[in-house]
Amino acid sequence: IVGCTHAGTTAASILAQHKKKVTIIERNKTVSFLSCGIAIGSAQNIAMDKMFYSSPEQLSSIGVDVHMESNVTNINFETKTVTFTQNNNTHNIEYENLILACGSQPIIPPFASKFTTEDSVYLCKNYDHALQIQQFIKNNGKKSVSIIGGGYIGVELAESFAENNFETTVIEAESCIMKRYYDEDICQKAQETLKLHGCNLILGDKVIKIVKQESGKLQIQLEKQSLEQDAIVMCIGFKPNTSFVDLSKLENQRGAFVVNRNAMTSLKNVFAVGDCAMSHTTQGLQYAPLATNAIKQAIAAASFLIGKEIQLFDYVLTSQLRIFGESFGQCGENDKKYHQITLNEFILPEFMKENEKVLLRVYYEGNLIKGAQIQGGNAVGDLVQIISLVIQHKITFEQLLLGDFAFNPWFGKPQHILQRIAMKVLFNTDAEKFE
Repeated sequence: IVGCTHAGTTAASILAQHKKKVTIIERNKTVSFLSCGIAIGSAQNIAMDKMFYSSPEQLSSIGVDVHMESNVTNINFETKTVTFTQNNNTHNIEYENLILACGSQPIIPPFASKFTTEDSVYLCKNYDHALQIQQFIKNNGKKSVSIIGGGYIGVELAESFAENNFETTVIEAESCIMKRYYDEDICQKAQETLKLHGCNLILGDKVIKIVKQESGKLQIQLEKQSLEQDAIVMCIGFKPNTSFVDLSKLENQRGAFVVNRNAMTSLKNVFAVGDCAMSHTTQGLQYAPLATNAIKQAIAAASFLIGKEIQLFDYVLTSQLRIFGESFGQCGENDKKYHQITLNEFILPEFMKENEKVLLRVYYEGNLIKGAQIQGGNAVGDLVQIISLVIQHKITFEQLLLGDFAFNPWFGKPQHILQRIAMKVLFNTDAEKFE
């Protein structure tokens, strides 16, 4: 197994516990880091070393041969040999089956390529990045920071810096943040939340150059304006970490390996899982570097190799976000070609004193939900998970309407909010009149 974060750790654990001889080659000092926790850890001063769910020692204890701080320099698919360096020594190891779990790396545009943390330009991906960001926050309160990129990670980091008294700016080339995931009105709600807590937003403008001033500050030159900041965090996105592989040998799309439902590549006995692989989705093959996808692909590959085949479903690309107590979630195809219906109502009966509103927008075609977007409070988390399963398993509006949802005023209304959506779709009726 080349690489050992979510996918590599999952595959290794399953295979080793089924008595397979497993070798891991990992370039970093750690395995299984939960990078999605960087923003939370930074905001709440949580020790980053608590964000691991496995370790080299734990993997070794179940029989895995672990090689840390090792760099793969070549893979010979004909001789089934992996060449890697460790402590300035070169090693060759033969394999019967190969799992590529080499992950992704941050996209660094040309305008940022010459800068490092010594210049106060940071990345946000791995354990080392996490420590650097957390240390900067601890030492530099009330300074200014610009986050370049207004996707999930950029928005979450904006909360972390703002909570620690930084003058925080999010720069996004699109007309609104998180535009890839949500309709503009829901993006606007997220923007209002950020602004309410002191964050500045620069939207619809692109960075063209970064200049380090004699004062040590960083001048960010955009197409329409410029500003000086004490630090910058790059959150533009990720790309597959596959440059060490001869890509002509494996079918790929922009460096991400194409895999079948068992996570096998175009070469027999070579698997690709996690951020280095394409994902099967309801919208076709897509590059979707998500921890949840990585784990599912690892399960598919490992189950195939132990003879207990569990094939991949089409993902619906479920994701969620929480900033300053406001929650957002989405899944499936949120495409204007479908019909849509929106409810904006309390999740509990109106007489309940502790209540919260949820905005639920469903995109549907015929009798099936195709996608959904949700904004609100604590209820968003469970609701987006339910809708994800509804889409993935093609549960119809009739099945939803007569589904056996529990009722208790502490948890919901006599009709679940999804049943209220079904009422509107099937009968063109306001479900509230039936309560």
